[in-house]
Amino acid sequence: MTKLRDVSLFSFSERPDSQKFNRGTLCVQDLYYRNLTPIKTNKIHKISIHLYDSDIDVERLNEFNVRMNKSFSLIDIIKINHYFDFDQYFNQPIEIQKRIILDLLYEDSINVCEAENWDSTNFKLAYEACLEQDLKNAFYDKEKAWNRNRSMYVNLKVIFETDILRGIVEVYRKDGSLVLEKELFAVEPMQIQHPFFAKVKWLSRNKFRVAPISFFNQLTDDEFWDIEVEE
Repeated sequence: MTKLRDVSLFSFSERPDSQKFNRGTLCVQDLYYRNLTPIKTNKIHKISIHLYDSDIDVERLNEFNVRMNKSFSLIDIIKINHYFDFDQYFNQPIEIQKRIILDLLYEDSINVCEAENWDSTNFKLAYEACLEQDLKNAFYDKEKAWNRNRSMYVNLKVIFETDILRGIVEVYRKDGSLVLEKELFAVEPMQIQHPFFAKVKWLSRNKFRVAPISFFNQLTDDEFWDIEVEE
């Protein structure tokens, strides 16, 4: 049985700021994705929402008879096209922008559920969880990687914002006291891919290595980070 695991939203407009818009929405898409428990579908694994500008793109869309505001399937993806007021969106504060994106992700999810006769419970739970988290996307990618004598452990934290993606390493003693908090990388938001870190390997009692997954190497210029701390 196929499971739907992803709901994405991107501008396919010819506006010059489409790339800026797409980068800025990734943190909310990722938050919704992480809170969404996959649901069983007949063959669909993704909902893809495409946004266009009614002034800039309408002639091109009409020429190709692009269907708007109605979901339709393409093999194993359900696609929805909308006109979107980008100017109004960019004039809003960041928190309002994030809420606009979340609401659109959720509303289209529910509309697809109704059209496809799917259970919408998991989408509602994901939406509520995002609101409970105040649309803040910060999470631990790996937790409690203990050293050899279990006197210290490492947490790897990811903070996903609209304009930056940051990776943080935290080191704690056994009693829970903080030894070190350090930023490993800060890059522009990118296409969602979990996990962000590959592994933590302790090299000795007080030295460890953090390795990102392979695609991060191209973004950070770091193949791995070796970190030494005092016990």
